[in-house]
Amino acid sequence: VEILTFGVTADSRRSGYGSRLLTALLEDAGERNFNTIVLEVAASNDAAIRLYKKIGFVPVGTRPRYYRTENSAEDALLLQLHIEEEHL
Repeated sequence: VEILTFGVTADSRRSGYGSRLLTALLEDAGERNFNTIVLEVAASNDAAIRLYKKIGFVPVGTRPRYYRTENSAEDALLLQLHIEEEHL
């Protein structure tokens, strides 16, 4: 499973919605017999990185200067989770 876009609105952050969404995704992926989930996140997105690591994602790579703006570029961290019974 590859997560292309994931987020909650600014006024809903820190309400547990992100954790619940990821948990539902893990359950669905497990029921469908998928065993790995991958995603990328901006290296500066500390809140998202904390959430992903809490769920069990681990870093597996970096895409240097992946997110680009007119004036800067930022690395993307590649994260991966192997779905096991304890995640469900």
